Amino acid sequence: PELSTSATSLRELLGRPVPRVPLLLRILREVDRIYSKLREEPGGVLSEWKKLSSTLGRRVRVITLNGVHEGLAVDVDDNGGLVVEAEGRRATFYAGDVVHLR
Repeated sequence: PELSTSATSLRELLGRPVPRVPLLLRILREVDRIYSKLREEPGGVLSEWKKLSSTLGRRVRVITLNGVHEGLAVDVDDNGGLVVEAEGRRATFYAGDVVHLR
């Protein structure tokens, strides 16, 4: 799809201008918090990622250079790969486009 039909801005969403410097500082603080947590407790970040994922537990289509794969997103492995189960077999994907199916 054309980006101009789906793109938005914080100003448009909030109905007011958003100061860039405070926004950038907040983003950087959050990145620093997650990075620190990752260094101290790598499993904690993965656990939080899984908890917040809107993909796990859903049927998905994964489009890769090697083809299209469909199945149930069941896990994220320790390296960040999406684990998809189909027909009793599991495959892990580290790159590709993931589409949620209904």
